[in-house]
Amino acid sequence: AIKKIMLGAFPLVPKMSMPMVDVRDCATAHMRALTVKEAAGHRFILAENTHSLNEIALELHEGFSQYGYPIPTKPMPYFILWIASFFDADAVPVLDLWDLK
Repeated sequence: AIKKIMLGAFPLVPKMSMPMVDVRDCATAHMRALTVKEAAGHRFILAENTHSLNEIALELHEGFSQYGYPIPTKPMPYFILWIASFFDADAVPVLDLWDLK
């Protein structure tokens, strides 16, 4: 989704959120999984914060639009994504992640 926003594949920003984790924290967790004996055979969920795609798009727009990236910042109405899902298979999974709140 972020790549599509960066490249302008979405003309508007879908209303969805994603849990995120800092790559350094993820690397630390992987190292501990390899070195901590008690971690063997267990699963761990890493999620630091949940961010809306609109928040992410605004940050990306601020930092990268000056370099020519066509990053949208306006929200996408649900019905547009719903119609797009009939023509674009990549839109279907986004429907499942839509924030209905």
